[in-house]
Amino acid sequence: MNYTPNQDPNRPSRQNTGYSNPNARPQGGGPRPNLPPNMTPQQKAEYLRRLEAQRRAEQQRRGNEQRPKYRKRKGAKPNVGLIFFAAVICVVVGISVHQISKNSADPVETDSLLQTLQDVERGETTNTPAEQEQTPPPFETEGENTVPAVEFSSVSVNSADINQGDLILVNYEHPYSLADTVDTVEVYSNKTASYYLSTTNHRLTERALNAMNRYADGFAADTGLSEILVVSAYRSMADQQSVWDSKVQSNGEEYAKNYVAVPGHSEHHTGMALDLSFYRPSDGASVPISEHEQGFWMTEHCAEYGFILRYPESKVDITKISYEPWHFRFVGKPHAAVIMRKGLCLEEYIAQIKNYTPDTKLLHALEDGTTAEVTASELPTEGYVIYYVPSAETEATEIPVPSGYENYIISGNNWDGFIVTVYVGKESQ
Repeated sequence: MNYTPNQDPNRPSRQNTGYSNPNARPQGGGPRPNLPPNMTPQQKAEYLRRLEAQRRAEQQRRGNEQRPKYRKRKGAKPNVGLIFFAAVICVVVGISVHQISKNSADPVETDSLLQTLQDVERGETTNTPAEQEQTPPPFETEGENTVPAVEFSSVSVNSADINQGDLILVNYEHPYSLADTVDTVEVYSNKTASYYLSTTNHRLTERALNAMNRYADGFAADTGLSEILVVSAYRSMADQQSVWDSKVQSNGEEYAKNYVAVPGHSEHHTGMALDLSFYRPSDGASVPISEHEQGFWMTEHCAEYGFILRYPESKVDITKISYEPWHFRFVGKPHAAVIMRKGLCLEEYIAQIKNYTPDTKLLHALEDGTTAEVTASELPTEGYVIYYVPSAETEATEIPVPSGYENYIISGNNWDGFIVTVYVGKESQ
């Protein structure tokens, strides 16, 4: 169908309006629309639909123009001062509440807290409580201190006595100057029946002899054998020179250096060293410890009697003496137990003891060789405490000893100071 420009159904106009009912008025009143002629019913319906949509859009536009306009309100700027004040209040309250709950035994007074809040509000405080420096509280204790503070008294010893005692170190670096003046006793007339002597001339210090008697008696009790043989004990300078010369003549000087100490550097000068073997009564033969069926007992139990294996196989680079399974040295308890338990040689032990002094820490040792570190104000109630005191350059050296402990031994180390061994057990030694 052809339309004139005024008849185009997509172009609304005053003349191109109409509905399916030509006589009907638009909704809401108004003149009747004039429908173009020659329109099909479908065209008329589409035309009226578009006309109605246009009318509604026009009414909406007019309504918006008549509605009162409001100016868009700008966002309010935050009040920085108010926010800071609120934050400070929160911090003060939070810290105060935390302190009250934490220290219930010493609660914060309400008046004091209120005063703090008022000061903050008036701006009279320069720092919040969290910023103020606080002194840490003292440690809390319950009941009385179970370890009373230990006081030390001073014992004066001759500085020259650095060369005397159970723990003197004699080796290639530290000669023994008192070799010919050592106070020894005869072994033959003071021994028990549980061991033999290679000669009746053997001598030892009294403490070493008493320990040897217990050592041999212990072996006999455990094994049922009384076969220990003392081959060598104390040697004077002349004795050591004779042994040295003999070894050099038979095996050469290099061999002698590995097994025999140079005169003046031998442990046998101390009267506390023993060369042991076994005597077999059936044929009168001497059997080395390493070849005897019970030889292992000697090393496993020597510390119980105050002896150590002086030259272990693993310490040759330190001792400069080859492995000697027959050479035992008396050092006393509990030192022997610690040395054997920890696999040390005497050189290592003497050096380590120098780390323990009354001003720093003490070594606590039990008879089984277990150790711990304690302070001078916390002495235990069993075992021993051990520490080092350097020798003074003056004639006398003042040795601090815990007051009330009378069972102690002071030994020089033949080096640079003294080693103090205090028995702190309840039973007397």
